Amino acid sequence: MLSHDFAAWKVPRLIKNPDLISQLEEIVNNHLDLIKIYFLDAISQSKHWPSVTWQGWRDFCDRSGIIDKMYVKFSDADRVFIASDFDKKGSENNQKKSLIRYEFIEGLIRMAKAKYQENSLVETLPEAFELLLSDMSQKYMPPQAWQEFRDFYLWTREVNDVFEVNLEGIRKLINTFKDPATKTFTQ
Repeated sequence: MLSHDFAAWKVPRLIKNPDLISQLEEIVNNHLDLIKIYFLDAISQSKHWPSVTWQGWRDFCDRSGIIDKMYVKFSDADRVFIASDFDKKGSENNQKKSLIRYEFIEGLIRMAKAKYQENSLVETLPEAFELLLSDMSQKYMPPQAWQEFRDFYLWTREVNDVFEVNLEGIRKLINTFKDPATKTFTQ
């Protein structure tokens, strides 16, 4: 699952050392459950699901305590959003001015750099990212009462198979009730 994320993200532009990039990938793998919770929280607040808009990113950074107004300000979140959102190749699932999963993870890494490494609190980007995740897990944990149900009953291969077989019909049903002007359901 993450091999696509690691191939698409622009972290190698931040650091050239392949060992440090491998450390970041390992940190992402080790904390994937936590990162997933943060990403789901961010996209659940978004009007452009399954991606995070600029305002959604700012709100998430504020809610999660990344923005502390001492080391990191909203302008840093804006700069990181723009840097993380830039996609030279383009992706059919990647809307402009919104972050998909690998860009969201990259954004967290860039925020860790801005908050901890650029302020000389740690030496390396993997240390900064580990510290950011640690701080966030202590200060911010969105409620997840529904997540266990989704993981065990909705996000299963069997459910996915049902959706895949019926995808054309589901899209027709959605388009029947979707208002193209507002991109919302009419009934």
